[in-house]
Amino acid sequence: MTPRPRRSIGRTLLVGLAPAHLRSDFARELDVAFAEEAAHRGWWFQRWWNAQQAVKGAGPMLRLRLRARRVALSTRRRAIHGSTMVRSVAQDLEFGLRTLRARPGFTVVMIATLALGIGANTAIFSVVHSVLIRDLPYPDPARLVRLYETFGGRRHVRGVANPFNYDVWEKQTRSFAGLAAMRAGSATLTGAGDPERVRVHGVTASFFDIMGRDATLGRVLTAADAGATRPVIVISHALWHRRFGADPGVIGRTVALDGDSVAVVGVLGPSFAIPENCDVWQPYVLTPKLRAEMGSWFLGVIARLKPDVTIAQAQAEMDAISAQLTAQFPARGKGRGAWVLGLQEDLGFRVEEALWLLQGVVGVVLLVACANVANLLIASASGRRRELSIRASLGAGRGRLVRQMVTESVLVAVIGGLAGAVLAAWGVSVLVANAPEYTLPANVAIGVDPIVLGLTIGVSVLTGIVAGIGPALLFSRPGTADMLRGTSTSVAGPGTGGQRWLRFGLVAVEVALAILLVAGSALLIRSFAHLTSQPPGFSPERLLTATISLPERSYGSPAAQQQFWSALFDRLHALPGATDAGASTALPFSNWEWQTWFEVRGREQVKNDGTSIRTVTPGYFGTLGLPLLSGRVFSDTDVPGAEPVVIVNDAFAREHLGGLNPVSQQIRTERPGGGARTTQLTGVRSELAPSARWMTVVGVVADTRHTTLDAAPQPEIYRPLAQWATPMMVLAIRTTGDPEPLGARLRQQVHEIDPNLAVEQVRSMQTAIDRTVARRRFEMWLFSLFGTLGGVLAAIGIYGVMSSVAGLRRREMGIRLALGANPAHVKALVTRQGLRPVVAGLVIGLAAVWWLSALLESRLFGVTPHDPASLVSTVIGFLVVAIVACWAPARRAGKADPVTILRSE
Repeated sequence: MTPRPRRSIGRTLLVGLAPAHLRSDFARELDVAFAEEAAHRGWWFQRWWNAQQAVKGAGPMLRLRLRARRVALSTRRRAIHGSTMVRSVAQDLEFGLRTLRARPGFTVVMIATLALGIGANTAIFSVVHSVLIRDLPYPDPARLVRLYETFGGRRHVRGVANPFNYDVWEKQTRSFAGLAAMRAGSATLTGAGDPERVRVHGVTASFFDIMGRDATLGRVLTAADAGATRPVIVISHALWHRRFGADPGVIGRTVALDGDSVAVVGVLGPSFAIPENCDVWQPYVLTPKLRAEMGSWFLGVIARLKPDVTIAQAQAEMDAISAQLTAQFPARGKGRGAWVLGLQEDLGFRVEEALWLLQGVVGVVLLVACANVANLLIASASGRRRELSIRASLGAGRGRLVRQMVTESVLVAVIGGLAGAVLAAWGVSVLVANAPEYTLPANVAIGVDPIVLGLTIGVSVLTGIVAGIGPALLFSRPGTADMLRGTSTSVAGPGTGGQRWLRFGLVAVEVALAILLVAGSALLIRSFAHLTSQPPGFSPERLLTATISLPERSYGSPAAQQQFWSALFDRLHALPGATDAGASTALPFSNWEWQTWFEVRGREQVKNDGTSIRTVTPGYFGTLGLPLLSGRVFSDTDVPGAEPVVIVNDAFAREHLGGLNPVSQQIRTERPGGGARTTQLTGVRSELAPSARWMTVVGVVADTRHTTLDAAPQPEIYRPLAQWATPMMVLAIRTTGDPEPLGARLRQQVHEIDPNLAVEQVRSMQTAIDRTVARRRFEMWLFSLFGTLGGVLAAIGIYGVMSSVAGLRRREMGIRLALGANPAHVKALVTRQGLRPVVAGLVIGLAAVWWLSALLESRLFGVTPHDPASLVSTVIGFLVVAIVACWAPARRAGKADPVTILRSE
């Protein structure tokens, strides 16, 4: 150790020159510093340093120590100030709680208003976040894309691919790490309870590698499974629970799909949703013959981008390949291309526009709630002006008063936000439970997660600041101490010019926003009413429908199919409670559609690749109540050996047989020298038998709306079942009463013929029609709910402002009445003044509706975005509500006793 040097005279003088508080603090540090330096430089340095410091006084070392001391003192002062600030905020919170407790009614109204506004926003944003924002539960989900074919350059229609195009994409693209094909179908599942029709997707070997997901139980499909001697399947988590009771022993269990034995090798997780609503995945092989098929479209395609490739780059490559195919095969037609769509965007494709629009609607509701709370705070601050004046006179600065009032509003907003989060959790569960099928993506967990909850708290704080800052700044201005000169709150009048303008301006904003919501709701209600009033073209009352698909293993021949249908319809005609029965391969509103190429004899130039075609029983037209316009319907004489016949609808006759007598014209649905070109657009696809001969038109029937009520009737061709065997039919049974109970007896009749057949989609025709408008009805109810909520909040705001103004003008009203004013004139005065901001808000709101109504245009049917009836009814209704909200406070003001008012002053 270096010995401590003796204290020299120079050092003693140096320390002695410093103030007393520094001598006590730094003497020890100086001794240590000198000792360390002397150890390195020797005794001569100590003598020299002492002499220098004795001459120069404190010197650099002392200045450094003084600076350190100043920093320490500054830090101590900041710490003291910080603790004071914390205590001040705590005092503000405590005082705010006492203030809110003292006015429970006022507090409950503000909290309820904010809870409704924040809760609605949180609920809808939870859905938006879960469906459109939150990452999908797959590895690196941003690289997963779907590939669709497009026609005519239209990218809003997602078309499936044909095998030839898929083969070209798989071989020529360089943007993807892998592609997989999927083919949709359905099959009857047996061997695990009652027969059930399940959704089946065949997937190529790379599918699960691209998805990057393993099975929850067992394993996924591999390339080896495609050629396995024992067919295997993977099932969904929902099917595992529904059919197998979540039994872990299901792995290795043998079941039957359409009579073919298959083994279950895996169960997927509950969040696996590709393809959507699928029950069973099985291996699918694209043979060389299939890959050469250019005339059929039935493949879904999914791919994974390479790490350094964007969707835009992949789209550019697919556009180049499509242009090359068009140049190489001109017959395929122009305008065909490919669309690369991110998987997340694809899953939310149906609902993205509606969800963002709904998020905007609830955002407007929150703005109405903020304006409402701000008006309530203004009313509260008007009644607290004397308190604020006293606090200002006692030394409270404007900043202190502003902070106190904003703290109170933030406190209310946070409590309202927490209540809104509870409402949102309940609202999300109700929304998801009542959402129609295919409205929200399947197997997507939707709820109030921590991210949404954190955002809710942030929105609550921001809402409190926005709602409270205006009133706080107005009522904390210098000059409020004038209230101490003897004037009470009851004689102060409605406030300064700025306060009145803010109060009435907020009312105008509330009304404008509410008009926007209510007018939008009125448009949707009118549109839905117009839609549901559209005639379907037949009689849907007392009509039961059901779908039956015959497995190929048991019913592979046309004779076996005809035998089953004949036996079934013999039973249906004798079924108690049934008056008539028929069937079609595509019943209206059954979610099935078949299209065919056709040619009219003598008018070969009239050709069409997209005309609907149905195979029907002779009793089909009578069962549906479909009017016959000319000719005849099918009869028992239209058998396989007889002349092929067809019936067309009125739309077909007008569009393709114009100028001719439709009856006796001839049509064929087979290209000369080629096979049939009949494809199914939805559901399971199977080939229909080609017609080698011309078919004679024997009748014309009325048009029907086939898919939705808002779709115009399309040309249709009907063929008799006896001449066109088919394994799938949609039944229609006319009943004497409620059709739903007949479903059990229908299943019994089918199982008596074949116990392994499943009867699916058993429902009334009215239920089937309602399913097609379910999404529109759901949207209408949501928009109407939030529109009504905004209108009620605005009405409450008007009433609150007018009540506050009437209370603040009690002395003025008393003087007017004492001087002989008519009470009716006083009521009219208060009402007229209250309606001024309402009228201003109506004008602004109507302008906003006119400007923004185009956002609803795609969701309207039979109603224009500027529908006069909707807008006029909205304005009249809101004026009535506003007059009532203004009249109640005006009535109290007109009935006031002037003597009592003046005596209290």
